[in-house]
Parts: sequence; C-alpha cells; structure tokens
Amino acid sequence: MKHQGKFTKKPGKCKGFEYTFQVQGQLPKSTYSRPLPLALRPAVSEVTRQLMKADILEESHSSYLNPLTVVQREGKSPWMCVDARKLNQVMLPDRTKVAPMQEILQRFHGTGYITTLDLSSAFLQVPLDEASRKYTAFEYQSKVYQYKGIPYVFRNSLAGFMRVLQAVLGDEACG
Repeated sequence: MKHQGKFTKKPGKCKGFEYTFQVQGQLPKSTYSRPLPLALRPAVSEVTRQLMKADILEESHSSYLNPLTVVQREGKSPWMCVDARKLNQVMLPDRTKVAPMQEILQRFHGTGYITTLDLSSAFLQVPLDEASRKYTAFEYQSKVYQYKGIPYVFRNSLAGFMRVLQAVLGDEACG
C-alpha cells in the first residue's frame, strides 16, 4: 500500500492548536496516589517510560497532584489515568459537544461511501497549553509527572478533542 507508513499505533501531535483548562476558585488539596500492588509496578514503570519517550508525559514541579489510578487489562498493558474528580469540581465547563447520533446519521443520507478512522490515543494528541499541564500532575515512585496532551478523565477532555476536530475538519465534519 502506498501510504501504509502514515498509519501507526504511535500517537502523533496536533500542530497549530493547544487546549486550555479553565479553573475557577480554590484548587482542592493535592491528593496522593493509593499504593500500587507490587506486581503492577514493573508494567506501570514501563508504560511511564514509553509515555515519556513518546513525549506524552514530562517531569513536573506542579504543586497540585491527582491520584494515579491503574487498571489492569487482560492481555494488555495496564491503563494509567489520574483521578481528576476533585479538580473537575473547580474546572469551568466547556460546552462543546458531539452532535446527537441521529443528527450525524442524517448527514449520511444518500452518501455512497463512509469511512472511519481510529486515532491512537486520540485525546493525548491534542496539546495542552503550558499553564494547563500542571493540573494533570500525578506522583509515581517519588517523581511528579504531568501530561502534555489532554488526558481522558478531565471534565473538558471531550470538548478539547472536539474543538481540535472542528479546527482541522471544519464544523460540518464534526456534527
């Protein structure tokens, strides 16, 4: 295939767009992670190393920490995320949403071809502006890390992803 090299499982980076988390009021107290089972630590260390190498994580000096949560998936590497519930309470909502499925399907009426793309680590490909990264911080093995792209669990993660799709594909393509 001519363009097979363009398709990869490694996440890319969206260029020319950064998303900002808007926070209002007093930040909640930092919360430290619950202890990780010893059996998961080597795998979590490897995932952390891979995310650093892929330029998705960076070391941080953030004074705010979210608890690290790790989910063991059968036959796959552990899924790391932060528990952002406390921070989400002070984050201003971004009301950008996905159009209702019925409306999206109506747009396909009379269409001869439809395709889909599965973006690897889609939200993480959307860069966070420098000032927002500190809100994504977590501690693992006495080091503090923060995300450079939008993590999945934040109140406005989907809105940030939709905004970049609208910027790249246009309003009509995104619902």
